[in-house]
Amino acid sequence: MIRIEVPGRCVPAPRMTRYSKHSPTTMRYMHYRNQIGWIAKKDKIPKLKGPVVFSAIIYLSRSGREGDLDNYAKTLKDALNGIAWEDDRQVVESHLYKTFVPSKSDERVVIEIDEV
Repeated sequence: MIRIEVPGRCVPAPRMTRYSKHSPTTMRYMHYRNQIGWIAKKDKIPKLKGPVVFSAIIYLSRSGREGDLDNYAKTLKDALNGIAWEDDRQVVESHLYKTFVPSKSDERVVIEIDEV
């Protein structure tokens, strides 16, 4: 099993249009996606070749707007493309949980990936 912990608030994937590619929201998403990739590379996780089960627990404080669970999942899976797997089409099962923590300092995401 591969386990990755990403500190900080998870950023949901924004709706992409040709006008929004340089918006602050999109830039924040891209930065966060890159951060996940760097953490995975630093942890030297292996690139899985077969089908995988993806699980994530998203810990959020109640400060600020809360994103849609599907958009959080898109961010996390897109960030791991080419790093934890060749393409997110390899994900055959997903388990996503959003839970609330008392403070911003407790915000994080814990990702677990298992090869089937």
